[in-house]
Amino acid sequence: AVFAKRIAFSLRRERCAVLIQTAWRRHRDMNLFALKRSAAVKIQSMARRMACRKQYLIDLLDSKEQAKLENQVKALQAKLEAQEKAMAAGTASGTVVERVSEPPAEILEALQALAAENAKLRMELDHVRSENNDLRRENNQLRGQSAKSEWFTNMARTTRQSGGSKGDENHHHHKDKKNKK
Repeated sequence: AVFAKRIAFSLRRERCAVLIQTAWRRHRDMNLFALKRSAAVKIQSMARRMACRKQYLIDLLDSKEQAKLENQVKALQAKLEAQEKAMAAGTASGTVVERVSEPPAEILEALQALAAENAKLRMELDHVRSENNDLRRENNQLRGQSAKSEWFTNMARTTRQSGGSKGDENHHHHKDKKNKK
């Protein structure tokens, strides 16, 4: 009966040890997974931030150039309107206003040239943006395909390194049984 009690105690002790080891491994692996996941999220957010910042700087430069062109157009339009008002005021009062040799035509030509250049730049910008978006989508697809295979490979490698194989655990466990007796 004493021998049976020892065996029962030994089996109970072993079961408890296995439960404690299992709980510890689970706790350790969950923490490791959470750490790796948060690191991956940080890396992804940094990559997105850098991409968005780069696009923001490009858009900012484009909008500044656009505003500059629009301001030039507005200044030329204001100048043209001022000259037209001066001519209208001069002819209404009966005084002879000396006509300026074709500045309104020059201003109109400059306005038309700026408007044409502005439209051309907008079309070019839209075309470049659409090409850029297409390339980004293609790049993300390619990265996604390679990232999935790399992820599976890394997970398999990590599992082998951290957990070891079941045969090794059983082998060590068997040695521990012999040492306890």
